[in-house]
Amino acid sequence: MRQQCSESLGTPQYHSSDEVEKCSNERKALVHIVSHDVLSTVQCRLDEISKIVKELQVGLLACEPRVRHARWLWRSGKLSRGGLLPWEYEALNSSPELFVWRPKEARITTTCAGLYRVAMGVFTQNRVTIQLCVQDEPIFTLEPQSNPALVRSGDAEQLAWNSHSRSAFQHEAHILRRSQHPKGQITCLSIDEFLALPAPCDITIRFDPGPEYENQDSCQAFFAIRKV
Repeated sequence: MRQQCSESLGTPQYHSSDEVEKCSNERKALVHIVSHDVLSTVQCRLDEISKIVKELQVGLLACEPRVRHARWLWRSGKLSRGGLLPWEYEALNSSPELFVWRPKEARITTTCAGLYRVAMGVFTQNRVTIQLCVQDEPIFTLEPQSNPALVRSGDAEQLAWNSHSRSAFQHEAHILRRSQHPKGQITCLSIDEFLALPAPCDITIRFDPGPEYENQDSCQAFFAIRKV
C-alpha cells in the first residue's frame, strides 16, 4: 500500500538554479509581451471610443430640437485692443459647449456649423460705427451718415435724430433713429442677421466711437446669438 502511494505521488523533480532563472525570465518576457499587446489593444479601443463620442456630440448638437441661444453684455464703456467690444457679463447661455466664451474676451466661438441668427445693439447718443466680424473679417457695417437730422418735438428741447446707413457689401439701407428721449436712452444702433457659419467660427464686434466720443461710461451694448 505504501509503495502504491509513493508511485501515485511520483518522484519530485529537482531543477538547477540556472534552469529556474531561465524559466523565470521566459515567464517575465511572456508577461511583458502579453501586457504590451493588451495595453495597445485597450488604447486603440479607447481612441475609437473617443472618436465615436465626439461624433455623437457633434450629431447631437446638430439635431437637438431644444432652443440653443446665448447673450452677453458690455457695460463698462471700455474697449479692448483693436476697438473690439469685450463682453463682460454672460446673461444667458443654454449651450456652453456650442457658444464658447471666456470672461472679458471679445471673441465668441461657435463649435458647430449651421444656420444662426445673430443680433447686437449699442446704446449711445453718439454717431458711431459698428462692424460685425466673422473670423476677424467685417461682414456687416453700421455707420453714420454725413448729415444727421434734427427734429423738434412738442417739448421745449430739441431731440436729435441720427441718420445711419447699414451696409452688407453692396446692399445698403438707411436708418433714422431718435437718439435722445425724455425717458433716457431707450433706442440703440442694432444689427439683426442670419448667418451660415462654419465650425469652429469666431464672432467679434468692432466699435469705432468717433472723434467726439467722450462719455464712455454712458455707452452699453449686448450681443445675442441663436442656433436656428
